[in-house]
Amino acid sequence: MPAVIDPTATVFTLVNTFQVDPSSQPKLAAALKTFTEQFATSQPGFIGAAVHMSLDGARVLNYVQWRAKEDLDAALGSQAGQAHLAEVARLALRIDPVPYHVYFVGAEA
Repeated sequence: MPAVIDPTATVFTLVNTFQVDPSSQPKLAAALKTFTEQFATSQPGFIGAAVHMSLDGARVLNYVQWRAKEDLDAALGSQAGQAHLAEVARLALRIDPVPYHVYFVGAEA
């Protein structure tokens, strides 16, 4: 199921903002994409993810949805998850993970 921004959904949504040196932005975005495609998609409870690169090169934003926080915690607690966390920590200057509840979604009529 693709990531859906739905205020009525009961999913765990995490928005990670990574501050990066512009030279690391493509590497971090690629690492998030690879982790999602090669690992997260096969994990219980994973719904979807999106990776955004800021136009100034200074940030990467990762929007992820899991059925429950416990599903994300289990994935990140695995050997592959720990290796991924170490890789993104190496590439990012600062990481700001914040859970969110979707309040409103506007769309084209």
